[in-house]
Amino acid sequence: MSKLLIHKEGFTFIEIIVCLAIVSSLIVVVISSLNYHVDLLDRQRTMTIAYLLAKEKIRELKKDLKVQKGNFPEPNQSFVFEAQIKESDYPSMLEITVKVSKDKETALLSELIEKKQ
Repeated sequence: MSKLLIHKEGFTFIEIIVCLAIVSSLIVVVISSLNYHVDLLDRQRTMTIAYLLAKEKIRELKKDLKVQKGNFPEPNQSFVFEAQIKESDYPSMLEITVKVSKDKETALLSELIEKKQ
């Protein structure tokens, strides 16, 4: 019998290279998907904190109607806010608008309150 017809057990070099290429491609896809979702989670966390801080600032402004600007205290010192109070389209109502920003993310929250007589 010829040596060419003898069947050897195991994988050829080409089969191993193809397998490594497929596994490498899958790993790249999984890592990039994971990075995307981690970034999305971080953005959602930032926006949630920004909206909660804006709501708290509106609550403060209802007690003392002053236009304000600045940073929040620890641990949220990286968030910047700007508050505006203006006449609304409805008589006897004021509109309080608070804009909270961090890096490229901005949350804008408005609320109508009754004018104090």
